Amino acid sequence: MHGFGLNTCHVIPTGNRPVVTGSVSSTKPRVFTVHLCSQRTGTLHSRSGSAPKHICNSDRAAAPVAEEVPSPDGAAALEHSEQFKVHLLAALEDPRVQEKNEVTPEIQTMVDQLKSVSPKDRKKVTMDGIKGTFRGVLTDIERMTKDGITDLGTMSFKQFKPTDTTVKCSMTTLKIGIDWDNQYQVEIPMTFQDGPLAGVQAKQVVSGDYRVDDDEPTKQKIGFTALKLSLDTSDSAAKEKWLDVMRKENDKMDDEGKISLTFHQPMQAWRDFLYFDEQLQISIGNRGSMTIIQQ
Repeated sequence: MHGFGLNTCHVIPTGNRPVVTGSVSSTKPRVFTVHLCSQRTGTLHSRSGSAPKHICNSDRAAAPVAEEVPSPDGAAALEHSEQFKVHLLAALEDPRVQEKNEVTPEIQTMVDQLKSVSPKDRKKVTMDGIKGTFRGVLTDIERMTKDGITDLGTMSFKQFKPTDTTVKCSMTTLKIGIDWDNQYQVEIPMTFQDGPLAGVQAKQVVSGDYRVDDDEPTKQKIGFTALKLSLDTSDSAAKEKWLDVMRKENDKMDDEGKISLTFHQPMQAWRDFLYFDEQLQISIGNRGSMTIIQQ
């Protein structure tokens, strides 16, 4: 996924300080439903008619299977979370997702089901429950094309210059609670697309702390405190161009070409979890962006 972590949170100028404020194509999107049987067991199916893994644990021949009934409130998806995850992981293998960062109708249907569940009925977030190292899989963030093209200003809260230079973001890595207990860190590799730095590879790292609380137990609240941009190649010619261009624009650059910024007050954002387990997380950012990350 392209540049997910930072762009789920957008910067809106407030006074003199930026403040963080944090959607391809199958004609028949699947709708997850529960098939009923004579006992209190069942399995998730899709409207596309895929075969069930089981109907009942006993009296299989006599067990009546009801017609598929849509579950728009998402209750079936949460009750049968393992089956839901299997179908979601399969949907994420779609080339439109893998190659174009495209939210397919099938995935949109599943996300909409989860959105319909009241926060009070969702799984509660805990500090340990969301820790891990994740890769970005899919996002529908604004101000970025499906193939990861955006500008440096959008990616950096308008902190790194030239802000209008075009960059292409690639696989995002998130570290949550790895190096310290409440760590939230996003690493975004990018390749410059135009100007004298065209083709040069760099990496941006934004880091801070997160917390969860009882008042809003489905949310991860994040305070970004530091931002870094550095060259991501050992090529000597690229380093020479990098130092020549970026040092003129960024007075915080050191001799190795790294630009490091610290925010005197944390820039606030949050993620509202629709679904999570030890391998997969689906969340909505505070500006409405949907993101899916995977261990």
